[in-house]
Amino acid sequence: MKTVRIGNNHVSAVALGCMRMGGLDEHGVDAIMYAAMESGICYFDHADVTLTRAEWYAIYRAAGHCLP
Repeated sequence: MKTVRIGNNHVSAVALGCMRMGGLDEHGVDAIMYAAMESGICYFDHADVTLTRAEWYAIYRAAGHCLP
């Protein structure tokens, strides 16, 4: 996956939009996040007003696997 630089960080050139994950349970969110990471995506676009607690935790778990 091609990466781009944002500040001091390199992230995937493709982002996963997380806004419409509402209504999914934690396992559904995990499945989407890990499928994205397996595809090389490590840039997750989200808005803090649209996510449930389970969705936030799923993003943080996934982000932890993307960090060097």
